[in-house]
Amino acid sequence: MEQIQEIVPGNVKDVMRTFKTGVADVYMVRLDALRVRPGFNAAREADPEYPLAVREYAESMKANGFFRHKPLKVSAASDGFLYIADGHTRFAAVQLANSEGAGIESVPVINEMRGTTEEDRIFGLILDNNGRKLTPLGEAMVIKQLLGRGIEEKEIARRLGYSVTTIAKALTLVAAPAPIREMVASGEVSATTAVKAIKENGAEAVAVLEEAKATAKAAGKTKVTEKHLKPKATPKVETPTISETDRLNWIEVRRDVAIRQWYREGQVAFWQITDSSDEVIAEGPTLREAIDNAIEATKDEG
Repeated sequence: MEQIQEIVPGNVKDVMRTFKTGVADVYMVRLDALRVRPGFNAAREADPEYPLAVREYAESMKANGFFRHKPLKVSAASDGFLYIADGHTRFAAVQLANSEGAGIESVPVINEMRGTTEEDRIFGLILDNNGRKLTPLGEAMVIKQLLGRGIEEKEIARRLGYSVTTIAKALTLVAAPAPIREMVASGEVSATTAVKAIKENGAEAVAVLEEAKATAKAAGKTKVTEKHLKPKATPKVETPTISETDRLNWIEVRRDVAIRQWYREGQVAFWQITDSSDEVIAEGPTLREAIDNAIEATKDEG
């Protein structure tokens, strides 16, 4: 294994003076300067593993403090407080750590770019996330927010780097009945499977997924995937019965037709019905089937 070269400490100001192209101001601020807007982090809180992530970060902070190289992104508001735009999990974690004696008094923050709009902040719930990704349901909640602000699906897809189909599936998921959303949020059913069940079964999707849960459980699985869905029965199309009288009447009416038996390569017999111009009307492996096919082919003729 190649030995990794160790870094020899240098003068940061000298190095930065040579290469820097600008300054991104990072501030250390007291915790009481920070605010969380109610509902803004709902997409992340919908993740059933969110409390576990908060706990993991809190344990790290109790051992190592709040990492200065991972600042919270904030919006400075006219009421004199800083509202968190990105980093809600870490903020919740520092509060939990402090409740257990961590003693962290201040944290690093970086202000959002000048000109940032509310739409930018909502897009940022997906785009700015450099920690745990939102769940499919969480992303769907954000996409619904954006749609509710009058942003078209194509524009949402463009800015997120998603396909329009992905956006449509997300909207199907977030509009699903509450029992299905709960199945997806709890991890019992994959988002892809839920959308498939909704599209194929409509109002019966909840019952179909409940049955799939039972199938998965019987197989020793804890999560429903597409293979656990029962194939949807294809409605049987009743073919109208054609009687011998119908066949004879058709031949009587169509006096111009010719009926022949032919043999294809391998001596496979088939029947062919042609009109007066020797154009093929229909064929069939038996005479009855050939006539039935001809009746079907000409039923719309006057």
